[in-house]
Amino acid sequence: MTRTLLPILAATVVAAACAGPQNRPQGDGRSSFDGGLILNSAALFFAGMDADGDYAIDRSELSEGLTAGFAAADADRSGGITAIEYQAWAQAALGSKDALPGRISLDVNADNTITETEFRTGFTDIADGYGMSTRGEIAFVKLVRYVPPVRPTNGDWNRDVNIERGRR
Repeated sequence: MTRTLLPILAATVVAAACAGPQNRPQGDGRSSFDGGLILNSAALFFAGMDADGDYAIDRSELSEGLTAGFAAADADRSGGITAIEYQAWAQAALGSKDALPGRISLDVNADNTITETEFRTGFTDIADGYGMSTRGEIAFVKLVRYVPPVRPTNGDWNRDVNIERGRR
């Protein structure tokens, strides 16, 4: 059940992100975001931990998932995850080799190796941010967050671009 839910969850988030207006001027250096639902890359990893199909991750599923995640990332079974191993694992488990959390944020002692303790602590902290520490579980609904629209602060997008281009 989890294997079918992950692609549906990911496709929904991608579709929502792509659904905004496409008539924005390109290359003018401003940023704009139409708002919508976002899914933190760690949420993909957490969603895959739902062993019983109840659309929530409890503490035991988190613990088992972190053990399996570390084992998968530690490809050479050295007891630590190197930068190359983490990139390969992040590509598969988080959707991108550049996904957050990044390797450096997990490697708290900066020795270029992520230990199992560092891995577990880093992802447990993220899980706590989703409510694991207060509720004892993370419901899937908590993995998706709404981000409000972001617009240029000085007025209408098209009006500002036209003025910059010498048109009124």
